[in-house]
Amino acid sequence: MTALALVVALVAATPCQKAHGVEHGSTTPCTGVLVPTDEAKQCLTSMRVLLPTCEADLELVAGTLSAARDAFSVQLEAKEGQVATLERLLSDAYVPAPWYEDPVLAFTVGVLTASAVAVTLAISR
Repeated sequence: MTALALVVALVAATPCQKAHGVEHGSTTPCTGVLVPTDEAKQCLTSMRVLLPTCEADLELVAGTLSAARDAFSVQLEAKEGQVATLERLLSDAYVPAPWYEDPVLAFTVGVLTASAVAVTLAISR
């Protein structure tokens, strides 16, 4: 009886036209692979060709990015060295003038001296 029901089910069932989600133990709406042949071929192509190609491209991009990061690290170290050298040169080059060579002091002394001379001349007349 079970064999007869199986034969009737196989004869009456039609091939799948679109993919179906089927839970374990439930009956299927069609026979054969539950994914249409075109979709199965497309999936196999993706798994066999496109996925390895993507992985190879990913490795290539990762290598390129790693090389670029290393190159930028070297450039950054060189620029930091240049900055340190320039800061050292600037700090060595700038030496503030001693207080007695300050132009503000010379002006102030000049004004005070001129004022003292003017006052002395005004008083002596």
